[in-house]
Amino acid sequence: LEDTSTNKIALEVENLGSNATAPASAVLAAGRYRFLCYPDDGTETFGPVGVVTGPAPAGVTTELAPITVGDVIPVVAHYQRWILHQLPTLRAEARALVNDIANGDVSTARADWLRAYMTYETLGGAYDAFGADGDAIDQLPSSTISAEGDPHLQGFHRIEALLWSGRTTSATEPAQRLLEAVDHLTVDLHQQQAISVIDMGLRPHEILEDTLRFTLTGLDDAGSHAGLATLFANVDGTFATLKAWGPTLASRDPLLAASYADLRLIQKELRPYRHGSTWTSLTRLSQYQRAVLDAAVSQAVEDLSHVAEITEPRKGLTP
Repeated sequence: LEDTSTNKIALEVENLGSNATAPASAVLAAGRYRFLCYPDDGTETFGPVGVVTGPAPAGVTTELAPITVGDVIPVVAHYQRWILHQLPTLRAEARALVNDIANGDVSTARADWLRAYMTYETLGGAYDAFGADGDAIDQLPSSTISAEGDPHLQGFHRIEALLWSGRTTSATEPAQRLLEAVDHLTVDLHQQQAISVIDMGLRPHEILEDTLRFTLTGLDDAGSHAGLATLFANVDGTFATLKAWGPTLASRDPLLAASYADLRLIQKELRPYRHGSTWTSLTRLSQYQRAVLDAAVSQAVEDLSHVAEITEPRKGLTP
């Protein structure tokens, strides 16, 4: 349902089959509106313009300015350039990790592992954006076998399992492969667009959604108990995706300010658990403390989920 004076969307129903119905509602201010239909296998149809009159009722539906693929491509390019700018830091940290392991310096290797892992987690790279490169760098541990005993586990979590189980010398080859994967990712990102226009809208809420699912439940912990550090890095990564959208999102998302406030609240809740370069283990939090963090992250995921709806590219609405 389009407001013809602004070309904004007042109501949208997706995936509606032929001769099917679905309930939907909107509260409209006075103005001129029409229904538009974009079938997957036919020509778009434009309904007649209807006029709504009278004083504006309470709770008028917020209309959305449609976003096109052309709007999103510069956002993706900006975000990808930002990722490329971070990769030299990640590579230097991965190289330091390789050297620590070669020197048998366990404590420094653990510290450098966390530093490099947090850098990677700010990139949103664990969410299928980087394909095989992402698996080689940050494959999740299996739910059916221990990370230490899984010979097929790759990347950070394989190294984590070995470092925290006292098998430092066994981490030499996985650490070298991690460094090579970071180099490969850098080459790939220089040659292609790794993030789709659809994924760019999904990324803001998916990062913390996966944090809630895998990190705050301990499913991605291979021995370091670095869940709170991971959460902190993921919040930074979410900030980066929102900033990449810039004015395109700021002019459309009524929950953007609330989303930023949600992220700042998570940062505030995490401050007592950071001690310089180390973090309190997630396993040492009380039930109440974990509930507070879970609630804060859940609220952020809920508010950020609107970004995906607002930024989904749509066909032009003016015939």
